[in-house]
Amino acid sequence: YKLFQSMERKLVNHYNLVIALWRRISHLTGELRYTDALVLLYNLEDASKGFAEQVNLTIALLHPIHCTKDRNVKVVVDMTTIPAVLVVLLILWLLLKPKQTKPKIN
Repeated sequence: YKLFQSMERKLVNHYNLVIALWRRISHLTGELRYTDALVLLYNLEDASKGFAEQVNLTIALLHPIHCTKDRNVKVVVDMTTIPAVLVVLLILWLLLKPKQTKPKIN
């Protein structure tokens, strides 16, 4: 997860750039300014290629082989973890407790 967090900002920046260019091109074509939109189309192509490369790099870093190298699972224990575990254990005990046998009356 640390690998993704380190790449997340770059992914978001590339994504926002592609979306902003796409909206700008859409707005320019709506105003029938095709020459300006065509100039921005080349920028959009470069930005989308950069975004695709960044996504592929992130996917390669998140490959299971890379992720399983760090075998330590860090569990965050805060004030809500202990009551949540107790509630789950209580519910499991209520559902799975052995039933009391009823006396058989003949």
